[in-house]
Amino acid sequence: MEEDFKWLKDRQVVSVKPFWVWHDATVAGHTFLCVMGLLLLRYLQWELRDLDLSIKELVEGLEKIRVVLVRGKEGKPELVLERMSREGAQLFTRLNLGRFIPGPR
Repeated sequence: MEEDFKWLKDRQVVSVKPFWVWHDATVAGHTFLCVMGLLLLRYLQWELRDLDLSIKELVEGLEKIRVVLVRGKEGKPELVLERMSREGAQLFTRLNLGRFIPGPR
């Protein structure tokens, strides 16, 4: 758990250092969102526990998954997946991320 708070202070994953935040309420809101982001990463790490990924490795793998908005048939916008690395494809499949992309795949 102590490692988690080191991540919050570091810029590598979820930085708790507020940028352009001056009021007490916005600092509390910013910190809340950072902690929620860390909880989400920890949950994803738990879901993929058999892969034994660190938070940094998980984030790097997720960053390799890219979705692009393109003009499709008849000029309608469509979300399209870019070609993924093997690691990115494994995360995409294991987390069932395709369910969040509307349209046929």
